[in-house]
Amino acid sequence: MVDGPPHVMIFPNLFLAEMNILVIEPVTASQTIQWQTTVLLKDAPELNRRALRQTEGAMGPAGLLIPDDCEMMERNQVGLAAQQPEWLTLSRGTEREQTGPDGVVSSNVTDETTQRGIWREYRRIMESA
Repeated sequence: MVDGPPHVMIFPNLFLAEMNILVIEPVTASQTIQWQTTVLLKDAPELNRRALRQTEGAMGPAGLLIPDDCEMMERNQVGLAAQQPEWLTLSRGTEREQTGPDGVVSSNVTDETTQRGIWREYRRIMESA
């Protein structure tokens, strides 16, 4: 959290978000369960109290983050179910992507490079199964 982005997705379903751990569990093709917990540190009651309050404000049913994300995900599912997903795109930043000599693709932190990489890997795994 001191040096680097405060959020990281570890393929295929682990998301570390500052002081929170989320696990995404697929149930069906159109449903998932998202498990989340706050990281609490031994012998740090004040930090733990703050972390819990921040989690409630961000991740709870009336929070600032998760309800918005869930609404977006539900709308994506509606568009995909209609089989008219031309409006559903992950193209932000394609013009900025660069592939290094080691084959690693990089771009601006706000681009959707990582999302495209996750779906490419998911497809590769599913096609080889």
